[in-house]
Amino acid sequence: NHENGTARTGSLEKQLTKAKTYIGKALDKFLKFKLTEAEKAELLQLQRELEPAYSSEQLMRIVVKGLELTQRFKEY
Repeated sequence: NHENGTARTGSLEKQLTKAKTYIGKALDKFLKFKLTEAEKAELLQLQRELEPAYSSEQLMRIVVKGLELTQRFKEY
C-alpha cells in the first residue's frame, strides 16, 4: 500500500542489491577523505562485510557504524 509507505518496487533481492550499491558508493567516497589509519581500516572492514550481507539488519549495522566513523565530516 503506497499510502502508508509500505509499497515495494521490485523484489527484496533487488532492493538489497540497490541498497548495497548505494552503501558501497558511500564507503568508496569516504575512503577518499583524509582519514586516520584506524578510520580507514574500519571503513575497509565495512566494505568487506557489505558484499556478503543478505539482510536489512546487516546493512543497517554497516550504515550505523559508517555514520559513527564519518560523523566528524558532517557539515553543520
